[in-house]
Amino acid sequence: MEVIISSEPIDRQECQLVQAGFFEDERPLRGPAGLLDWRLNGAISREIIHGRITGRFKETVIIPSNERIRSPKILLIGLGLTRRISYPKLREVSTHLLQTLLKINILDFCCSIPHSKPYPLECSKAAEVWIEGLSDALGPHSEFRRDIKVRITEEDQWVDEALLGAQTAKVVLKGRMRIKVRHEVRH
Repeated sequence: MEVIISSEPIDRQECQLVQAGFFEDERPLRGPAGLLDWRLNGAISREIIHGRITGRFKETVIIPSNERIRSPKILLIGLGLTRRISYPKLREVSTHLLQTLLKINILDFCCSIPHSKPYPLECSKAAEVWIEGLSDALGPHSEFRRDIKVRITEEDQWVDEALLGAQTAKVVLKGRMRIKVRHEVRH
């Protein structure tokens, strides 16, 4: 697995699919989900207003980007209530994410990880457990999966912390999975 920590915003990522999480009690949408909603002229917010999506934990929706961003597809995953987000839940969401993507043969994707205020998650630890959760989705033969390319999008101020978390996951998973970690600088 190749893990790329990128400071390029989610709407500028060139990959098969971008993923953003959103909470059921956070309106308006924040972070990458908010940016994607803005790029889609409020399409995600309209789905929420009409009750078609809620943000409940692990709710999963794939929508087309309609060429409004570089990636052709957007995957939204519900993160539940903001006060209930935790490292174990984050790991569960990332496992669910990769299981979903493998079913539809998506191997090159970009994701966002919630962390820092207002969430009770530290960036480096969040990145570590996220990558460990991706490994969980692959099971015991994960060392053979070199075809998966994961971009984790981060603001410039958090890149070093995310890199630290990715390197920690690489050490923790040594022997179980080969992970190549690199930083991609904004263009």
